[in-house]
Amino acid sequence: MYELRSYQKELIKKIIDSMKKNHRVIIVQSPPRTGKTVSNG
Repeated sequence: MYELRSYQKELIKKIIDSMKKNHRVIIVQSPPRTGKTVSNG
């Protein structure tokens, strides 16, 4: 199991808040090396 970084948790919270406001199109932009990809090895 992976532990999310504080800025990742905040991003998820903002996405959920946006969905609760019935926003239909949500675009997430995050710079390289911010933990967007999880590898299996």
